[in-house]
Amino acid sequence: MDKTFFRTSDKIRQFRILKGYTQKQLAEKCGMYESQIRKYETGKANPKIETLQKIAKALEIPVSSLKGDLELAGDKIINYFQHEADQINFFNNYLQELGEFLYYNPHHKELFDASMDIKEADVDLATEMLNRISGKNIE
Repeated sequence: MDKTFFRTSDKIRQFRILKGYTQKQLAEKCGMYESQIRKYETGKANPKIETLQKIAKALEIPVSSLKGDLELAGDKIINYFQHEADQINFFNNYLQELGEFLYYNPHHKELFDASMDIKEADVDLATEMLNRISGKNIE
């Protein structure tokens, strides 16, 4: 089974979209600025636990659903969705946002398109090269 890793930033964004909130709406519910939510969703800032609690409360989910790098099997993601319509809405919104992002960022679209043809061995080689360059262990 394929595994997916979700960072806190990914989870905030996914649950926000699932609830049908804009970044501005979520910020208002949490008593924050929209720019703060944007920074959390892009990973440019990491929310403190108190902030995560506010966000979780606004999204009506347990704070544990937002914390840390959680490994989820593909089928377990579905457990977060109460109804099939919620799943469809979530993925439609996600695909629309992705499409808009790629439309307005053509250089990212080229990378995205190229990534569709990458073999696992190529990913492993690129990861090894990045590890050597950065001196870090990237997985």
